[in-house]
Parts: sequence; structure tokens; C-alpha cells
Amino acid sequence: MIKLHNNNSIAEAKLDRTITKQQVSKLEQILSMLPIIGCKSAKPVIAVLRLSGVIGKVSAVKSGLSIESLNELIEKAFAIKNLAALCLIVNSPGGSPVQSELIAKRIRLLATEKKIAVYSFIEDVAASGGYWLACIGDQIYASKSSIIGSI
Repeated sequence: MIKLHNNNSIAEAKLDRTITKQQVSKLEQILSMLPIIGCKSAKPVIAVLRLSGVIGKVSAVKSGLSIESLNELIEKAFAIKNLAALCLIVNSPGGSPVQSELIAKRIRLLATEKKIAVYSFIEDVAASGGYWLACIGDQIYASKSSIIGSI
């Protein structure tokens, strides 16, 4: 007998029918196609974090990339279920060395703790602090035309 709880009432149902092997096989086949918690493991996920713009405070009213503006996004990226890798899309001429270091350390710390691979993809430019951010990747990819370097 199974008791089903529903807010204010309890429903009772009897299971008097046996399930055949064929039915179990069909059920397993259907469940394998669904991303249900507790059933087959889900497919790996790759998060993408775009690091684009000047690093640090740009002006009195405009802020660029900083640990303060990115920390929540970094945390969310590493909190994704079945995360297999983090891809950094870097397009930055650099800026504040302190902010570059804080951002890089935070990403590397979480990647190490959670054993997640980090891949850096350089778009137009990764100079100075942008290069620093790209260097935290386990592998770095860039176009022949990308401007890279100068820490």
C-alpha cells in the first residue's frame, strides 16, 4: 500500500499488479532520455565568462572590470551543475594590476577547488592585465591577428 500526501489529505492506493521486465526496460529507456534528478547523470556543461573592457575604474562614474563587478558572475559560473569547463573570452587592453590579480586569483581558486578546467580565448586584444587574465587558463587560444602581451 502506498500513501500519497497532498497538502491536507492523504490518499491511499494499492499496487496489486506486477511490473514485467519489458515494462521496466521501456521505462528505463524513456527515463534515460529525460534530465531527471536522481536518474542518469546529465551531460557536461561549459560556462562562458566574458572579460571585455578596461580593468579597474575607468572614470569617476564608470567602472570597468573589477572583482566587485565580476565576483557574483564568477561564483554563478562555478555553481553550475555538471560544470566541465569554464571558457574565458578575453578582450581587454588591461588596466589596474590589483584588479587583474584579484579577478585572476578568484577564478583560479575556484577552478582548483572544484577541479574545473579553464580555457582562455583571446579576441582582439589581451594586453597588460588582459594578458594576465588570459594566463589563468589551462590553455590559451588566440587568432593570429589578436594583440597579445605586455605585462
